[in-house]
Amino acid sequence: FMQNWQYKQYTAALFYVFRKKRPRLMHFQRLPNRRILSALDTAGLWYRHKRILLLPSLLLGNLLTLPPAMAAEANYCQRDTIVLPDLWGGNSEKIDLEADVIEATNRNLVTLKGNAVLTQGGNYLRSDAMSYQKDTDTVEAHGNAVLFSRDGDRLETPFLSLQVSKEQGYTGKASIQNADRLLATGSDNTRYVSGRGNASRVDIKSRDLLILKDANYSFCPLGHDDVMIHASSLKLDNATATGYARNVVVRFQGLPIFYSPYLEFPLDDKRRSGFLSPRFGAAKNSGMVIEVPYYLNLAPNYDLTLYPRYLTSRGLQLGGNFRYMTEHSRGSLQGEYMPSDSNSTQSSRGAVTYRHQQDLSSRWHLGADLQYVSDNNYLDDFTNTLLLSSSTHVPRSLTLDYNNDWLTVNSKIHTYQTIDSTIPSTARPYDRLPQIQFNSSLPVLSDLFAVTLGGEVSNFSQSGRIEGWRYDLNPGISLPLETTYGFFKPKLELNNTTYSLSNVSTGGSTNPSRTVAIFSADSGLFFERQFDLAGQRRTQTLEPRLFYVYIPYKNQSALPNFDTGEGNFNNFSNLFRSNRFFGRDRVGDTNQLTMALTSRLLDVDSGDELGHLRLGQIFFFSDRRVQLSGATETTNQSDLLAELQLKLADYWTVNSYLQYSHTNSEVTTGKLNLSYNRDSQRTARLGYLYQKNGQEQLDLNVSWSLSPQWQVRVQQLYSITDSKSQVSSIGLQYNSCCWSLGLSSQRRLDNTGAYRNAVFATLELKHLGSISSGL
Repeated sequence: FMQNWQYKQYTAALFYVFRKKRPRLMHFQRLPNRRILSALDTAGLWYRHKRILLLPSLLLGNLLTLPPAMAAEANYCQRDTIVLPDLWGGNSEKIDLEADVIEATNRNLVTLKGNAVLTQGGNYLRSDAMSYQKDTDTVEAHGNAVLFSRDGDRLETPFLSLQVSKEQGYTGKASIQNADRLLATGSDNTRYVSGRGNASRVDIKSRDLLILKDANYSFCPLGHDDVMIHASSLKLDNATATGYARNVVVRFQGLPIFYSPYLEFPLDDKRRSGFLSPRFGAAKNSGMVIEVPYYLNLAPNYDLTLYPRYLTSRGLQLGGNFRYMTEHSRGSLQGEYMPSDSNSTQSSRGAVTYRHQQDLSSRWHLGADLQYVSDNNYLDDFTNTLLLSSSTHVPRSLTLDYNNDWLTVNSKIHTYQTIDSTIPSTARPYDRLPQIQFNSSLPVLSDLFAVTLGGEVSNFSQSGRIEGWRYDLNPGISLPLETTYGFFKPKLELNNTTYSLSNVSTGGSTNPSRTVAIFSADSGLFFERQFDLAGQRRTQTLEPRLFYVYIPYKNQSALPNFDTGEGNFNNFSNLFRSNRFFGRDRVGDTNQLTMALTSRLLDVDSGDELGHLRLGQIFFFSDRRVQLSGATETTNQSDLLAELQLKLADYWTVNSYLQYSHTNSEVTTGKLNLSYNRDSQRTARLGYLYQKNGQEQLDLNVSWSLSPQWQVRVQQLYSITDSKSQVSSIGLQYNSCCWSLGLSSQRRLDNTGAYRNAVFATLELKHLGSISSGL
């Protein structure tokens, strides 16, 4: 069909080619201008040529939220496919027609009867009969008409009328299957179905625009109309990849559950502005909760989500989340604000979180983590969507880091907001304004020795307490000797700490200092043997290790304590620390030797570790006089530590940790964990913790896929000491191809010691968002 109606410029000839079964109408060809042949001779006709109408792409995306990638669909959800005909997908723009009977009635009309087929430019149309009218440039298909677009979409209708040059037309009652443009089936003649629908009429406004009247549309597989969208008018604009629906009713299992007079949604996976799925819920202290989020796609690299929320027992709450990303930075600003809370003594309430990370260069990195909460009950009264880490002290920090091949510098400004006003200033943590830490491996004497230099400069600030600067310097030199069967690493360090203080007590020094030498020697040997165990070749290792530390006594009672705590043995690696204190305000005097023994069981063929046993203990040759509180420690040995990890079977693992006191002949700490990890869908862990004069508790976590469609989750944290549950929750979820239903209940202790109970029900209509309720 020619772009120009002037037949003197373009002509076409139509030829019959007789075959055994049926005549074939060959493709139209451009020919030099010549006389018009008689229709009886060669059925020559004049045609103006543009191109056959391409069915607009109908990749209907997620309504309200973006659809997840379907490549990871569970096996129970077999996706429908569109089987494309053999003649589909050609690249030529020429017209190719077939039929059992072809008639050229006059110069304006060609009629095809019986198995009529039209192909052009990758499009394929077949029907029982079709005709082309030259003067109106219209193709009409009658009876079982099926149109396959070059993208693989499928439209089926009893009647189709198409004005070719304008690419406009309409159908009678029609059904549509849309091909997935993103996920290939691996076959050239099949396409996955991304969505399907039907309508009483389809108006084809252009190549990229369809309007469906009295339409139904679903993302569910054929034969499963669990979730169906009905609209009086559904406009699919593929030029902007946007769908527009009016008088929308969403039906679930045949029941109407949602209505909207107007709905706008994306047809592809590109972000765009619009309302997200509304959320409904209920809470004991807040009443009914209604949230209507609105998404603003401000730019490709930043966006904003506004979520006004109304709580019937409290009032209106405004929230927003701004996200951004550049080539060298990323971050978010999230906040919530309630001008007036009817259920609280606070006049206004809110919370803000700002997080930022930026690469200033390949070596310089900037970070920010700033948080604010209006009151200490905010995190219990409202869902902790801001992911704040503490209900008493909210941290805020700015960091600037540098690193190269031999130097690492970490600097920060770190403060706290204490939201619990009952905590006295003397018990509140220090702000660090600033704190600069550095560690280096100096490139000197590197052929034989390892020379290091570490340190810190910090300013500690807290009203009503001793404040000031702390300068810490820690140079060291070691001689690492390593072979395949062992190692020996002697090391000598010098620690110097100096203070510049204010708010000191009467008679106290404003510039105390401490200098102490630290000598350590770490050594170990590796032995192994191979043997047969249950018909399998195994390797057992024996790894004795000795770690000696000597630190002379220095009186440090005049030094403040800004951030130092006493060490413990909750981890086996703590046996090999030089300083028994955590922090730089104290260096513990000692003359000690750590003796440890590790034995591993390895698979000979794979090298995988099947289990290990570790035993370790510190032996002291002098009393420890430097203490934060209490008297001098005079015991000559530490608690005995034992750690066992064993792979019982392919998916079973047991971990245990034991701390035993020789002095009191009792266990001070015990941990036992039994874990099952078959895959990410089937995990279980049962844990037991015992601490003398502390907590004794049981911890159960189960996440289990009962079948591809059923999942259950159980969490239980029970305090044996207090004979009460700390956290208890159970959840059950069912997943189908296009919807899921989840039920869960939770019971937890808040920071006041009172229980908070909640029951949640969540119905998620895939591609449509979720509708949830909670109590």
